[in-house]
Amino acid sequence: MSRRWMGITLPNLRISKRRGQYHVEDTGGESEGTSRDADQKISGPSGTLACFEPVNLSMPSKPIQQPMKQQPDDRRGTRVALTSAPAAVEAEGPQTYIQPRTEQQPDDSSQPRDLDSEFSRPPVEKAEPRFPDNGGIWHDLSGNIHGRPTNGPASILSNAQGTHIRQANIVAGTNVVFNHNSEDVARGKKTMLDNIASSALYNARNTFDPPQCDENTRVALLRAIKTWIKDRLATSARLQCITGSAGTWKSALMQTTARECETAGLVAATFFFSANDSVRNNLQSFIPTIAYQIALSNKSDPALGNCIFRAVDRDPSIFQRDIECQLEELIIKPLQETFPQGYVELFSSPSFPHLIAIDGLDECVDRKSQTKLLQIISTTFIDKGLPFKILLASRPERPLQAAILGDSGYVKNKSKVIDLDKHNPSVDIRKVFQNQLGKIGQESDDPSAQTNWPSPQDIETLVGAAAGLFAYASTVIKFVSQQHRWPCAQLATVIQVIKSSKATGRAVPVRKHPFAELDALYRSIFVFAQKEYATQCDDDDPLAVIRLARMFTLPLPCFNLAVVKSDRLVATSHPYRIDSRDESVADMEHIFQFKPGQLKFMFSDLHSLYTVKSDGSQGAVITPYHKSVQDFLLDPARCGDLYIPHYSVVGSWTTLALGILAEC
Repeated sequence: MSRRWMGITLPNLRISKRRGQYHVEDTGGESEGTSRDADQKISGPSGTLACFEPVNLSMPSKPIQQPMKQQPDDRRGTRVALTSAPAAVEAEGPQTYIQPRTEQQPDDSSQPRDLDSEFSRPPVEKAEPRFPDNGGIWHDLSGNIHGRPTNGPASILSNAQGTHIRQANIVAGTNVVFNHNSEDVARGKKTMLDNIASSALYNARNTFDPPQCDENTRVALLRAIKTWIKDRLATSARLQCITGSAGTWKSALMQTTARECETAGLVAATFFFSANDSVRNNLQSFIPTIAYQIALSNKSDPALGNCIFRAVDRDPSIFQRDIECQLEELIIKPLQETFPQGYVELFSSPSFPHLIAIDGLDECVDRKSQTKLLQIISTTFIDKGLPFKILLASRPERPLQAAILGDSGYVKNKSKVIDLDKHNPSVDIRKVFQNQLGKIGQESDDPSAQTNWPSPQDIETLVGAAAGLFAYASTVIKFVSQQHRWPCAQLATVIQVIKSSKATGRAVPVRKHPFAELDALYRSIFVFAQKEYATQCDDDDPLAVIRLARMFTLPLPCFNLAVVKSDRLVATSHPYRIDSRDESVADMEHIFQFKPGQLKFMFSDLHSLYTVKSDGSQGAVITPYHKSVQDFLLDPARCGDLYIPHYSVVGSWTTLALGILAEC
């Protein structure tokens, strides 16, 4: 038998069997006791009679209980070895378990004494006599089995022998939590880590130069967002949506908010979609990534996290299930198991991280997946009262229109909306240009850029061209800050392009266009909209959506048509005026010979670039948010194979006019 218990050397015990009794000898002890039926001596601590009787393992038996006798009180206490379970003894032949009995000598006192208090009573009269070391167990009577003074707090393992605790977490001096299989938590955690989208975290290592709000910019918006996050009242809205056209820097607000809330211990999870990353442009890893972060977010209480990891260990195939099943098994059930009393107090607790930040929902490439996620947020996270607040950022595309932004949106009354297109950020953009360009000039080797650069006139030119678009400002700054180029020359190129660009499509030829990054954003939106339209409609025109957008936004001459109505008695005529900027949606659908609702469908994926009108009022059907969209479409060097020549657009209008004339 191992002579070490919990890392402590045990005393040398030798057991011999004589006349049906078991006798124990402590090879290191000196005091003696006497057995009942034999005259052999049994070594042990002074004043203790240890008698052992064999227990038959083939049938149940109750422990032999004898009345405990006590020694006279000599103010020094008595050490008694107690066992809470039969001790296994290794010997030759069949293994036998021994049930201990402990007796003490009579005490002159007539009142029973409390053993616990007796063990912890400090010495008061004289120093305790020391026992031999016996392998490091008992050094003196004033210490317990661990060598600690017995006048301190009582230990739940005091005087225990033959006790083995496997895989247990001791969380407090008076509490023991037995984790019968803690390995399942580690296995589940590792399995889960292999199935998350680590690049979707807001602070992922592979996210290069993520956008953030400059110091002292977007102050009012950030304050409003943080006020909503910190409001833990059960009546506060659980969903806040940040929306706006392309380039309004929704992601910068999300990044800045996530970083500041992470420092305050408020973030439960983040997921930043990206259309160019196959790992995070879909919902396959969304729930595992969110659940994994929730499991690790509460650093003071790992109970919820352990429950989530055990669920994964029980069923590793959960990652091949649909999103509803993953949500149920990895978030809802662990929450119910960990907090069976409900989430009201949990949600209001300052120590519980409760913010889930989801950025770029529009960059989830499948529109149906966007709709499904919005439905889950509504029916599960909000309606079931999960203890989280969700901060969502997305362009105002079709799924968001149907769920939140539209008048009949099913999440409209459950959420708050921040529309960045309704905030004029010109003051903040001016600060961005001044701070960033000034810093670039000071850090460069260009002597012309190190002082009084850029000029106030150049700053105003840039602010006017940006027209409230942070993406425009960001693109200019990245172009000017290119390595191995002097910033003064780079900025001069930008100013030249701004001043020379014309609506006719003729732009200043440059070696590398300063708005290449902005162009890539616009291109991705147009290509996606055309692809979605082609999958739904039988149209041979590969640029049908772009052509229509050009026709509606390009200034065109008005057509005056004479429509003659005659019969045998009278002939009259009146002019018929066609102007795409004045007609209603229904009128334009009639002119194009579209079915009702077709115009709305064709422009449904361009809400991040254009204001799209779908009602019956007069006026422009679509209007671009920013002049740079039209500049992109009119410059073949910028839009490449998406370019439609001006004469082709005018020819399309002429064909429509001739068709109307022929019909008349």
